[in-house]
Order: sequence, then structure tokens, then C-alpha cells
Amino acid sequence: MNFAQAVMGNAIYAAGGGGERDNRSPSGIANTLDEVQRAIHEHYAKLGRAGGAKGGPARAAALTAERRSEIARKGGIARREKLLRGGD
Repeated sequence: MNFAQAVMGNAIYAAGGGGERDNRSPSGIANTLDEVQRAIHEHYAKLGRAGGAKGGPARAAALTAERRSEIARKGGIARREKLLRGGD
């Protein structure tokens, strides 16, 4: 069972959907599922931000000044060529 399945199962159980059959309307169940999906999305978004916040500075620290200069030069050339082509 992955994280999303566990969260979904816990949310449905907590909302009264686990075990005995209930008479809630389909829209009530849909609202519960929307809330669960939103919570899952927020969880993964936080994970992405945590890793992303470290990536750029860590990469820059690992590169030599010569390599950083080479990457910047290639980027500048690519931007200039894009402008000359008409901004594809």
C-alpha cells in the first residue's frame, strides 16, 4: 500500500465510510475524495519544494568556476540564437 492509498483509506474511514454501509449522498463522498486528493497534492508539493530548494545551490557549489562559466556561455548563445530565430 502506497502513501496515497493509505491517506485515502484513512480519510474515508474517518468520514464514516469504512465498515457498515452508510446512506450519504454521492456528492458527500465526492467532497471527501476531493479533500483527500487535495491533501495528497499538498503533501507531495511540500516534498518537491524541500528537494528543489537545495538542488540549485548544491549543484553550483559542486561545479568549478570554469564549468559554471561554460554553462552560462552555452545558455547565452542559446538565448541569442532563439532571439534571432524569432523566439520559437
